[in-house]
Formats: sequence, C-alpha cells, structure tokens
Amino acid sequence: MMRKLLFVIPLLCVVQVLYGQTVKFREGEMKGSLHGGMSWLFQDDLRNINRETRNMLPFLTQTIDDFPPYLSYGGQIIMVLSPRFGMGTSYMYQTTGSRIGAKDYSATYSFDQIISAHSPGLVLEYVMADRGEWRALAELTGGVHMASWKLKEKMVLGNESEGDEYSFTAIRPYLFPALKAEYPFGKMWFAGIRLGYSFDLGGKYQLANQPDGKSELKASFSGVRGLVTLGMFFR
Repeated sequence: MMRKLLFVIPLLCVVQVLYGQTVKFREGEMKGSLHGGMSWLFQDDLRNINRETRNMLPFLTQTIDDFPPYLSYGGQIIMVLSPRFGMGTSYMYQTTGSRIGAKDYSATYSFDQIISAHSPGLVLEYVMADRGEWRALAELTGGVHMASWKLKEKMVLGNESEGDEYSFTAIRPYLFPALKAEYPFGKMWFAGIRLGYSFDLGGKYQLANQPDGKSELKASFSGVRGLVTLGMFFR
C-alpha cells in the first residue's frame, strides 16, 4: 500500500507544476454530480477459495466468471470553500463476483461468490490546474464500505437439488485518492473523468446472525476505479 501511495503523491506534484494556472472556482458555490464507470477489484483470497473448491471436487469444473471489472456508480455533492478547495459527501455502489461450474446430461453444479458494497464517504477536492475551460483536480475520499460477501453452492441432479449459502457482512474503512478532469458546458453543467485507486484499511467479515463467526479472509474492495462524471453547478 505504501508503495502505491508513494507513486500517487509525486504524480500529483508533477501535475501541479506542469499545469498550475489561475483557477475560477467561486467560493460558496456547490456542485452535484453523478458518476458511473468500471471498478477493478483484486481478489486473491477469494480466487484461492475457488481453487481449493475445484481441487476438492471429484469432477472437473470450469471458471465461468473470475471477478471481472464491473459497473460502479454513485454521486457527490461538494461545497467550494475557497478558489482551490472543496469539501463534500460521496457515495458509490460497487460489486463483482465469480462462478465455477460443471454440467453434463444428468447434473449441474455451481459455486458462486458475490461481493458488493454501499460506500459513503467524505471527499476533499483541490484544484491543481485550470487550462482554459478544463480543470485538473486532485481528490481524496475517505469513508466506509458497508460490505456484503455471499457464497452459494448448488448441485442439481435430475429433479432434485441441494446446496448451501453463507452470507458475511463487514464495515471496511477505505481511502480513495483520485485525479479528475472537468469541463463545463452550458451555463451550469459540467462533464469529467476520474481515475484513482481505492485502499481498504481493514474490517473483518462476520457471518450473518453469528457474532462469533468471523472470517480472516479479505474480500477486498481495493483496486482501480475509472469513472465518467456528469454534474451541475448550484450558484
């Protein structure tokens, strides 16, 4: 994690030196935005569960989904505190999952893992540069993932089926540093792009309705986010 932070901080400094110009934020204005895009969530521990499950089964399976990049979406409301600084609230929903399975003429088998999170947070925004209409910004969001991790195993043999399902929940603090570019159009609208890396800071999963049923595995939401933004100024 420290290596990634040591990469992000010099990058912000380079952008500030190369593109620093006079900014045009108006103190006291607000902006609200919606964003949507892709999240890449790195799931080494959960992939190990899939490998161990495949090794224990007496038949061959194939990987159908392997935690692919998935749509994330949410929004922000930011108050401009000075010509360069803004502060506000943020929300994002994100999810991904995996499936291993097998099928022949008499039976089907599937083992699914699904993780998802509602992720509220507080966001700080700094305008690094203003080139004409374009603005380059640095952003830091901190909050919690209200996370869910589900495991579902199912075997269907003829007209009979059996299976197990386990649900875990967790509160996982996170930090999400990002770079943004925004471009205004019309009298009150703006569009932009946002790229960053989210870091989970801990938080153990607990088996639903069992306070002592905690997992040491990391169903993590750390990873890259690439988002497109559409917003409106309130002046």
